[in-house]
This record gives sequence, structure tokens and C-alpha cells, in this order.
Amino acid sequence: MQEFQRIIIIKPSSLGDIIHALPVLRALRIRFPKAHLAWFIHERWADVLSGHPDLDEIIPWSFRWSGLPELLRIFHKKKFDLAVDLQGLFRSGVISYLSGAKVRVGFKNGREGSALFYTHKVDVPAHPMHALERYLLVAKSLGATRTEPVCSIAISREDEQAVDDLLKTVGLSNSVLFVALNPTARWWTKRWPIERFAQLADLIQAAGFAVVLIGGEDDIPEIQRLQTLTRTFPVSVAGQTTIKQLAALLKRARLLVTNDSGPMHLAAAVGIPVVALFGPTDPVRTGPYRNLSLPITHVVIRKPVECSPCLSRSCRVSDHRCMDGIEVAEVFEYSRKILKFSKEAHHVH
Repeated sequence: MQEFQRIIIIKPSSLGDIIHALPVLRALRIRFPKAHLAWFIHERWADVLSGHPDLDEIIPWSFRWSGLPELLRIFHKKKFDLAVDLQGLFRSGVISYLSGAKVRVGFKNGREGSALFYTHKVDVPAHPMHALERYLLVAKSLGATRTEPVCSIAISREDEQAVDDLLKTVGLSNSVLFVALNPTARWWTKRWPIERFAQLADLIQAAGFAVVLIGGEDDIPEIQRLQTLTRTFPVSVAGQTTIKQLAALLKRARLLVTNDSGPMHLAAAVGIPVVALFGPTDPVRTGPYRNLSLPITHVVIRKPVECSPCLSRSCRVSDHRCMDGIEVAEVFEYSRKILKFSKEAHHVH
């Protein structure tokens, strides 16, 4: 494989997938130390890449086709010689072609005909494989020999200060021990019942840890409903953080209990333990990835029902058994083991 000078990584979405692609960025930086490395990304997620030491340029786009002429001008000016498409969809394949790169690399089994746009196609094993490891196959195909599964998020002092201020605003000191709960997900089929998250929050707070509820602005109504279902009324920071500020917040948490979601991968990236609740999706492919260099353990709770993983946004058997079958006591027990507190509950100080 030739030496490339100007490389564009195409991975526009979504949060978890972008985090899983970060080891490719590191591997390419080591393989091509003098190259200009750019990343094409949906503007919604660009914050997660800001300040990354291995990245020279972020190319955010709104994905409104009215902006295509400007994007083409950018590509013409940048003169990329290698495009690496980690998205593997028709639209990203088109972007790889429009980038002007003469060498375009992507997955042989890319969906929606995306492989038609590649000059080099990377084989993917038939057996189940985590997304992070699958992305690294592309780096290896380009001659990368150091492919460490490290997902680095560049958290700034400004992000840390914003979290300090936010915790004070919701009444928590910087020294408080807290557990983060993420009760939402983009697919409703990925969601554990909100009533059970409420019960879990009460148990954790009764055991001496504060609970901080996280989520986006669109999640605020559901999180407010959760708060009304509790006795201990946990605090919420939903809709009050950027992605990087959420990373800084999660880095301080003792644990995240979460549905399968972007914040789950963000927590794993910053090195805190995760208890992840899985139903319609496959944790082998998209579960929280453990960095073996960090002394942390993730737990995936999943029920062996015959219809899981269905990978569906709607429940095909109508009773949501994959998520409804997960009991509060089970989630609390795994949380207790990670937090290492005794079974005897005591009051929050």
C-alpha cells in the first residue's frame, strides 16, 4: 500500500459508532505519521472529535443536499488521496467518491451498494464481531500494525469547569459519589421500563450514592416522569451538557446503568464501569467495549429470549419480553457488586 498524504475518514454517525471508530484514527496516525488526517462527520456529533490530538481537521456537514456545492468545493480544495469509509452505506459511499480520492477503502459487505464506490474492499469474517474490531480491519488493510482498541476523548479544562458548575447548580458537590442513569434510547425497543429505572434510582440513593439522570433535550419529559415516580427524586442534567461535557461528567461517575445507547459507549471510552441492559440488539457486536489496559469491568444484562436480537425498532412479539424480563433486583445486585457497598441500605448523607 502506498504512502498517503491527505486522508479523509468518513464516519458521520452516530455517537457510539464514531467512538468505536476512534482506534482507526489512532492506527492511521501511527501508520501515516506525516499525513493530514480529516474526518467527515455529521455536524451534530462533531463535538466528540474536537481537540483530538491525532486529528488535523474536522469536516462537519448538515446532510442537507443544498449544501452539496459547498462540500464539493471543500473536497476540491483539500485534494484527498485516500478516503476511508467506515459507515458503509450508499450515502457514505457517494461521499467517498465525491471526495476526489483516487483510493477509496470500505467494507466488501457494505450495505445499500456502497461497495460499488470503493477501489479497495475489505473482507469481514462471517462470525459475529464487535464494531470496533471490524473497523480496525480497515486500518490493518492499509498496513497499520499497531491497532490498539483505545477510544480517546479529548476532555478540556473548560469541559471540566462546566461540569463543576452544573453539579453545583443541581445541588451536588464535586466530591459527591454518584451513579449515572441513562433511561432513554433512540429506539423505544431498547428501553427498559421507566418505572424500573425509578425503582433502581431509589435503591441506589438509599444505599448512599447520589443518582444523576442523563439524556438529551428530547429526553427531558421522560426523565421528568421518572423523577415523579421516585421517592428520593434524583437530580437530572438532561439537555444541559454538550457531548464532551457529558464525557467529563461520566468520567466522575462511579458507574453508569444504561440502555444500549451512545452514552453507554461514551462511558466505556472514558473508563468507568457500565451495567448495560440489552434486548433487541446484540452486545457481541455493539456492547460496551472494555479497554483491557483499564481495571474496570462492564456487565451486560440480557435475557435469553428466542426473538433476541431482532435488531428491530418495533417489537415483533408485542410484549417487549427482552427488556421487560430484566428485573430491578438483578440490575441492583450487579450495581452493588461494582460499587462494592454492602447489602444493608443506608441513607444518603
